[in-house]
Amino acid sequence: MGTDFASNSRVGDALIGPNGALHEVTNIASATVLAIFPAYAGPTVAGASYTLAPVQGYVKQLADQAQSIIQQWGSTLAGLGAVSTENVVPIAKGGTGATTAAAARTALELKRTAITDIVGTVAQSGGVPTGAIIESGSTSSGSYTKFADGTLISIIKNAGPFPVAANAATVVGPFAVPVAFASGDFFCYAVAVPAATNDTSGVVSAYSVSQTSMSFVFKNGPVGQNIVNLKILCVGRWF
Repeated sequence: MGTDFASNSRVGDALIGPNGALHEVTNIASATVLAIFPAYAGPTVAGASYTLAPVQGYVKQLADQAQSIIQQWGSTLAGLGAVSTENVVPIAKGGTGATTAAAARTALELKRTAITDIVGTVAQSGGVPTGAIIESGSTSSGSYTKFADGTLISIIKNAGPFPVAANAATVVGPFAVPVAFASGDFFCYAVAVPAATNDTSGVVSAYSVSQTSMSFVFKNGPVGQNIVNLKILCVGRWF
């Protein structure tokens, strides 16, 4: 009467049956049914006394699993030392001292360049770089290189040819820059390549320069010629 194996026993308990033999509970199926090992070998009786007692035993399956974990990870866990007690591993113990990527970079004193592309699209917000470190490209006007600090270098090649009379000064241009400069604080330098090796190259000087284009004066020598290539280099800022 009043038997309730489900509430009053657990797997691993010891059961002493009516025959006085000791058994181990291996499964509890319901309040009135359980399995034991070794199998009950005494006579079948009704209303007989039995004893269930907790023991300092273990579930073999759990023990096998624990042993497997210890064999696989025991040396690794032992090697963690004091780190094994940390929720967030500090920098002094080889961690980042943070739980997010952004906070880890701050803790490690890494600047924004730690996650910035070297080559890509440069950008800025309020004078603070927000894009890549270097941007290079070209347009129909020429090629350019922009740097994260605001530096802009533009190159215009093969502008011409321009007919220039002997002992004359001729304005050539205007030439559009590949990328507009942010202010007038820039300079442009041009070099003229003569049409032939026996021609005089003359002198090129700035005539009219703006943030988007420039013109030059070519002062020729005593021999009339065409300027085959006018190579122009401009340096300034894009912001």
